Amino acid sequence: MHSIIKLGQAVFMFVVFAQMSCLMGCERSSLDNYKKAVQSGRNQIHVAQEMEAIFPGQVQNFIGHSPGTLPKWNSEILLHERYVLTMQVDIQVNRGFSVVTEVVGEPKFYLWEVLSVDDGRSSRIGQNWSFGLEEWAKIVAASGDFSAIGIQLRDDQPVDGFQEMYKSVRNEREPP
Repeated sequence: MHSIIKLGQAVFMFVVFAQMSCLMGCERSSLDNYKKAVQSGRNQIHVAQEMEAIFPGQVQNFIGHSPGTLPKWNSEILLHERYVLTMQVDIQVNRGFSVVTEVVGEPKFYLWEVLSVDDGRSSRIGQNWSFGLEEWAKIVAASGDFSAIGIQLRDDQPVDGFQEMYKSVRNEREPP
């Protein structure tokens, strides 16, 4: 059974909350410090570097944070105008929220298929998968081919409105 997710609204609310929490709760850090932290993470998080190497120019990196939890690193890729791949891992940052100081735990990967975009703000989600570093290593060895872990991506069936919806989501997520 497929679920309908108000993806654009949900992601927008998460991003606004994450950025507000970060800007208010992380030692009143500035947007410049946030950008420095993202750059620091790109330089330090090996899996984020692998994602960029396999899918050059397609990765969006951002940090989410909710009160009472560790900041969470996110690297996201849009594939074949139909799939969203997200890697998440908890991180530690310095007091000024400008440097990623430590990766905490192992990254987790989430891949979901978008079946349709209903109104430019919501989408119908099909299959979804989650996997860890062992499976990711197989994908890396196969130069980004997900069939290495038994996932057959439909690369010839783009979803109408997919690029526009995610462009909007990503623009809302990017700090000015």
